[in-house]
Amino acid sequence: MNELELNVPVLVIKNTIVVALQFDLNDRMVQSIQDQVLTLIEQRNVQRLVISVAGLDVIDSFLARMLVSTLKMAAMMGVQGFLAGIKPYVALTLVDMGLERLHLFDVKIVSSVEDVVV
Repeated sequence: MNELELNVPVLVIKNTIVVALQFDLNDRMVQSIQDQVLTLIEQRNVQRLVISVAGLDVIDSFLARMLVSTLKMAAMMGVQGFLAGIKPYVALTLVDMGLERLHLFDVKIVSSVEDVVV
């Protein structure tokens, strides 16, 4: 499967950006998603960003750092961040990297996208 066939859904539903990560991403794709999200925040009147990792069994350190930095940047732009669908090994990676302190940027951890988008 080539990179052009792999599309990560980045949707705007009402005043919420929803990003659903569903497969392993290379570094360039991760950076592209971050750029797309930040552009949407700038261009649209959104209040929330939900990044769902429910489709991932594991994440690498680069993806973990990019998720956290995207959520922090969104917070700095006045957007409430949510991380949804964390599986056990993803949680382990985030804790091992010391990234469980997302609450310092008012990022909420939720079970699913539906917990935010109603």
